[in-house]
Amino acid sequence: DTVQVAPLGVVTVAGNLTIDNGTFSLNSRPLTLTGNFDNNDAFTHANGTIIFNRAAGTQTLDSGGDPFFNITHSGLGTLQLADDLTVTNNFSNNAGTFDLNGNDWTMTGAGFSNLNTVRLQGDETITGLTQDINSGTWEYVGDGGGGSTNFDAKDFGATDYFNLKINTADPADIIRLQNPTTTAGMLSVDSGIFNLNSNNLTVIGTVSNNGTIRLRGTETVTLSKGNDI
Repeated sequence: DTVQVAPLGVVTVAGNLTIDNGTFSLNSRPLTLTGNFDNNDAFTHANGTIIFNRAAGTQTLDSGGDPFFNITHSGLGTLQLADDLTVTNNFSNNAGTFDLNGNDWTMTGAGFSNLNTVRLQGDETITGLTQDINSGTWEYVGDGGGGSTNFDAKDFGATDYFNLKINTADPADIIRLQNPTTTAGMLSVDSGIFNLNSNNLTVIGTVSNNGTIRLRGTETVTLSKGNDI
C-alpha cells in the first residue's frame, strides 16, 4: 500500500518518520521533519522536498537506498547519515552540520549550497557534486578509531573549498591531499595532520594551525592573507 501527502498538503512531523511496511510518497509536496527519517521499506520522493529542522542534537537520515529529490537542512543541529544518500535535484545545507558519518553521497545533477558545515571522515565517496565555493565549511574529522589512519581530501575542481577545516578526533590521523588544492576562504588545522603530499596549496583567506601541516618540500604554498604556519 502507498501513503502519500495530499496534493495541496504541507506536513510537519514533530517526531520521527519511520517507514516499516509499504510505500510513503511525498507527492511533490514539502514535509518538515524534526526527528529521524528511517526507511525500512519504500520511499518515493515524487519531486517533493524534505526539510530537516532539528534545533539541537542529532537527527539521523536512513534512506533505505531510495533517492531524494530535494533536501533542505535548516535546523541548528546535526543531520547525520545512517546509510548512503542520493539526491537528484537540490541539497541545501542552510544551518547546522551535515555529517556524512562514513557514508557515500551521490548528487546526480543536483544543485548544492552550503551555508554552514559539511562534516566527513575522508574515506567516503562523493559523486556528482558541484562544490559551493562561495560559503560554508568542509570539516574532516577522521574515524576516531584510534591510531594513525590516512584519509584523502576530496578534489572538487579548480577551487575545491570555501573554508577547509582539519579537525580529527585522533590527533595522529592524517588528512592528505591527492591533487593541488585551493580554498577560497580560510584553512584551519585544529587537530591532526594535514599532509600536502607533494601537492600545491593555495589559500585565499587566512590560515590557522593548532595541529600539524606536513610538507615534503617540493610543494608551492600560496597564501594571500595573514597566516599561522
